[in-house]
Amino acid sequence: MAIFAGPKVIKRASGAAEYVVVPEASGQSFVKGELVYLASGRATACASNGQEVLGIAQENASTAATTTPTVTVEVINPEDSVVMECTSAPTYANRGIKYALVIVAGASCKCDLTDTSNDVMTLVDLVYDTGGSNSGTSTTRAIVQFLPACCQSRTGSAP
Repeated sequence: MAIFAGPKVIKRASGAAEYVVVPEASGQSFVKGELVYLASGRATACASNGQEVLGIAQENASTAATTTPTVTVEVINPEDSVVMECTSAPTYANRGIKYALVIVAGASCKCDLTDTSNDVMTLVDLVYDTGGSNSGTSTTRAIVQFLPACCQSRTGSAP
């Protein structure tokens, strides 16, 4: 199985991580670290250009067909800073711009620097390997914040 390069919450506005346990939608194949949202109250893998996010799956989807499995999800709130891969190396010009989500099945969730039509997150800052924000080697990672209207923790869809 491929290693999933998922998002990671690096700073929480509330100061404490928030987790919920929710039932999975039937037939899911998301992996630990993938973004999920609630569809009819059940955890479902986010899709490219999806506009709702509950959080980060903390375990792989179950393959059990005879039960209703559950999954633990780390909730993402709009004030939380999240490190995500981008579709290309971001620059300072990308800061403050709203972008879409793109999913590379079984491999990663990315901030889509080519799509400003399906807004789900704002690029807040760049991630450098060393040396802080003005030096070091740039990467394809960035710090983003999800838009309040896209966070199910704020829209009333979360449990």
